[in-house]
Amino acid sequence: LIKFRCAPGLDGLDGPRHVFSDDCSHEFEWATKLACQPKHEAIDCAVSDPDGNMYDLTRLVNPEANYETAGDDGFLYVINVCRPIVPITGSTCHLDAAAC
Repeated sequence: LIKFRCAPGLDGLDGPRHVFSDDCSHEFEWATKLACQPKHEAIDCAVSDPDGNMYDLTRLVNPEANYETAGDDGFLYVINVCRPIVPITGSTCHLDAAAC
């Protein structure tokens, strides 16, 4: 097993570090900046309706978690507002997607 750990100042060229071994498994940790989630700059987030009314959605931006809802079709829908979704372990969603 290789666990990748976010280490912003390391390029990872030193390779993985051995952490643990037993009779049938080995665990390594690889510290690298490549394991860090991409940083997304905060942006002003507003929309307007056909009458020209402006709605500020900035308070809905969530860099820590996504908004999730189950559809009537049985699928789970994941969105974030004015930024990409927070990465989901095991998901095939693209890192720049705002909905998945």
